[in-house]
Amino acid sequence: MISKIIAIITFFALTFAPAIVLVRAQERPVDETVDSGTVTESAPAEQAAPEEVPEPFEAQVAAVNPLIVNISSPADNTSVKVGEDIAFSAAVTGGTAPYAYVWQFGDGTTGAGQATSKSYSTVGSYTVTLKVKDFGGDELNATASLTVANTLNENEDNDNGGNGGGSAQSALVVSISTPMTSSFATNESIAFSAAVTGGTAPYAYVWQFGDGTTGAGQATSKSYSTVGSYTVTLNVKDFDGNSNSATLPLTITSSNGGGDGGTVDLTVSNIIVTGVTHDSATITWETNRSASSRVIYDTTSRPSIDGQSGPNFGYAFSTETSDSETKVTSHSVTVTGLSPETSYYFRVISQE
Repeated sequence: MISKIIAIITFFALTFAPAIVLVRAQERPVDETVDSGTVTESAPAEQAAPEEVPEPFEAQVAAVNPLIVNISSPADNTSVKVGEDIAFSAAVTGGTAPYAYVWQFGDGTTGAGQATSKSYSTVGSYTVTLKVKDFGGDELNATASLTVANTLNENEDNDNGGNGGGSAQSALVVSISTPMTSSFATNESIAFSAAVTGGTAPYAYVWQFGDGTTGAGQATSKSYSTVGSYTVTLNVKDFDGNSNSATLPLTITSSNGGGDGGTVDLTVSNIIVTGVTHDSATITWETNRSASSRVIYDTTSRPSIDGQSGPNFGYAFSTETSDSETKVTSHSVTVTGLSPETSYYFRVISQE
C-alpha cells in the first residue's frame, strides 16, 4: 500500500521575501498486484483537501545569472600619495542579493561594505583584493594594483600611520528569539526565529530540532508528531567563519485537536528554496514520517493537477526519486539544468 502527499508553495521573485502557502492533497492508495514477476499499479486518483485550503498554489523559482565582481574605483594601476584618502567601491551583478563585501588592502588592514575608504602610511606597491559572497553562498574575488609614492607633511603621516581605518570586530552573539514559550501540543506548528549580532554578515543558520530533523534560515517553522522533551539547537556561522550556537528546551505534550487514535497521515512541511545559482536550486522540506524525495517542475504554471495522472501529474520535468531505499524525514533535492532568468514552477513529492 502506497501513500503519497504533494506539498505546494508559492515563491515569488528572488529579490523579495517569499510568500509561502502550504496545502496538502491526499491521494487514494495505489493498489499493487504481483503477476508473473511484474508489478501492475492502478492509476492514482488524487483528492484535494478543500476543508483545509480551498485553492491550491504551486512554487515558483527563477535561476540567476553568475556572480560578477569588479572594483569600480580606484582604477587598476592607480598611483596615490602616502596619507591620501582613497575611495574604494565595488560593482557586483548576478548571483543572489544581498552581498557581503570584504576588502583586503595589501598592508594587513581590511574593510567592509560596497564602498569604503583607506589611506596608506608607507610608500610601496599594493594589491587590493575584494572578496564578495552572495546570499546563495557563491564567492568571487577581484583585484586592483596601487602604487603609493611621495609623502605628505610629516605631521599628517604620523597622524595617519598605522591606522588603516580598521575597527575591532565585535563578538558573534546568537540567541533564539521565538518561540517565547516552551510547551506545545503534538502537530502544532511552532515558529522559530533567531537574533544575531556582531561578527560579519551575512550569517548562515542551521536549526537542529532534537528529533532528527533540521531547518535553515533566520526564521523557520516546525511541528512535532511525538510527545516528549526536545532540545532545539541553533548554529550560526558568519562570513568570516566564526560560529556560535544557542539552545532552547521544548516539551511536547497532548495531541493537538484530539483525534481518534488512528494512523496520522503523511504530511509535508517547512518547504524552503536555497542555494539558487545560475542553473540550479536546492529544495528542502520535512515529513512527519520517513519517506522518499522527488521534485516535479516546469516552466508553465499548473495551479491545478485535477485530472492529471502520475508520475509527473502534467509537469514536464522530474528529478530522480531519492531516499527510496533509506527513507528520511528531512528531504533535500537539487534541481539542475535550469536556464538563467527563467521562472520554474514545482511541487515536492514524498512517498512512504
